[in-house]
Amino acid sequence: MINEDYISIIVAVKNEEKRIRECILSLLNQRLSPDLFDIVVVDGLSDDNTLNIIKDISIKYSNRIRVYINKKELQSSGRNIGIRNSPNSKFIAYIDGHCIADEDWLYYLYSELIKRGDDVAGVGSVVINPKDESYFGRIINSIFQSVIGGYGSSYQNTKIIKIVNTSPFALYRKSVLENINLYDESLMYGEDYDLNMRIKKEGYKLYVNPLAKVQYYKRKNISSFIKQMYNYGMGKAINFKKYKFEMGFLPIFPFILFMIYFLTGIEEYLTNNFHFTNYLTIIYISLILLSSATIVIKEKS
Repeated sequence: MINEDYISIIVAVKNEEKRIRECILSLLNQRLSPDLFDIVVVDGLSDDNTLNIIKDISIKYSNRIRVYINKKELQSSGRNIGIRNSPNSKFIAYIDGHCIADEDWLYYLYSELIKRGDDVAGVGSVVINPKDESYFGRIINSIFQSVIGGYGSSYQNTKIIKIVNTSPFALYRKSVLENINLYDESLMYGEDYDLNMRIKKEGYKLYVNPLAKVQYYKRKNISSFIKQMYNYGMGKAINFKKYKFEMGFLPIFPFILFMIYFLTGIEEYLTNNFHFTNYLTIIYISLILLSSATIVIKEKS
């Protein structure tokens, strides 16, 4: 018999052979009772060993793991497949295949959500640095946690439970997700933010619980990191076009500063009078150096 508060954890993956075993094992070892949740892995036509690893684990835990194939390959469609194939679940959680959930992750999400009213759609997590993160990954994590490098992002971890616009690796009421027609499968990027914006527009709230922690492995080199940042930028642009200033002023603030700097630079070049751009350059470099020095002191490295 399915518990009335049953949870399905959706793991939509593609080519995650390096971390998928650790990810699934971390979910199997959650402190929350095994009778309260199952794991739904949706593979987006991986061409590495991801699916074999998943099937190998699911043989041993066949009563706790379900596996589906996502022919569209997108993360949004993968999560929707998982949700649609979980008719007995009251709650839906999600996590990525290159993440490791702390053993209390699901417990803290669930315990916080069930004590909130029905106007609270979900509770999200905070991202922490894995203990075995690569050197480059640690650098990226430090940058993202700085004010100049990650202000307003999920890497800026909070220490209190509070209302947020969006939060990663959340637990949702499935009825709310169904009410807004699940994830938008037309989006290649920014599907999480879009989902949370539609939830907010329907009058629901989303909380973040800093006790719910997920170890998130960053990109391992400059090229993959640049590609990730490009995709993030595309997602922000798509969502800003859709929601405009409902997202706030922050997403376009860097662009506005750049245009001021660029246009002023042209005017000063034509008049051979470099003042404002020089001052702005000095201020910007000084902020980067100050932020870097803070990271060096914090990391003792």
